[in-house]
This record gives sequence, C-alpha cells and structure tokens, in this order.
Amino acid sequence: GVTMGNSTPATESMGDQPIEKLPIRKLPEISSDVSTTVGLATTMTGSAADLAMKELIKEGYRVPTALKFISKTSGIFGGVMGVYDNGSKVYNDVVTGEIDNHTNVNAAQTGLYTAGTIMLFIPVTAPIGAIILGVATATDFIQGYFE
Repeated sequence: GVTMGNSTPATESMGDQPIEKLPIRKLPEISSDVSTTVGLATTMTGSAADLAMKELIKEGYRVPTALKFISKTSGIFGGVMGVYDNGSKVYNDVVTGEIDNHTNVNAAQTGLYTAGTIMLFIPVTAPIGAIILGVATATDFIQGYFE
C-alpha cells in the first residue's frame, strides 16, 4: 500500500506492471524566526515611511520619491513573503495529509497577504491593503507562538 507523508517511492502492482509513484515533494518552509523578524521589519519600515510622508505633507513639503518607494516596496516584500510563508505550509500540510487548524489559519493568512499585496498596486485601495497586511502580520506573529 501507499502511506501519505512517506518520502520514499511507493509501488503498487497493477496486474503484471508495477507502477512507481513519485515521492511527495514538499516546498521549503521559511523558519518562524526569520519570517517573524522580516515581517516585523518590513511592517515597521513601511509604517515609518508612511508616518514620515504624512508629516512632510502636513508641514507642506513634497514627499521624496524614495520615501514612496520604500513604503510600497517594504509592503510588497512583506506581503509576498507572507504569501509564500503561509502558502508553503498549507501546500505541505495538504500533500502530506496533515491538515489541522493551523492549516486553516495559514490558508486564511495566505488570502490576507495576497489581497493586501494586490491592493498596494491600486492607488485607491493601497491604504486598505496596508491595513490588511498589518492585520495579517499581527495574526501571523501571534500564531507563531502556537506553532
């Protein structure tokens, strides 16, 4: 028979012809320490850039392009990393048959990171996207303690 989660090739016989099944290929996961640190760093960088832009506007100054770039890039980088970090965990749980509550939370967070990151590219929805990414990062950080 075939057991899920086995990394060695399994065979089944079909008449006289054995069928060799490929081993389960899991995606490499990002360590919790790395994903938490990078997630916090990108969130703090984006927040600092946003705050600086608001202050400059309030004081009547023009916002430097570099500051806009830092704000958007940090959000996008954090969002893409969040999509991969949570998405790879969901994928690996599914292919190994180890689906549990963490899988559901990771799937929801993957959706949040995806939606928030896409919204950053649309000027009208960018502020909402930034909030969604902040919520996703916060829930990811909290979940890290329970994994």
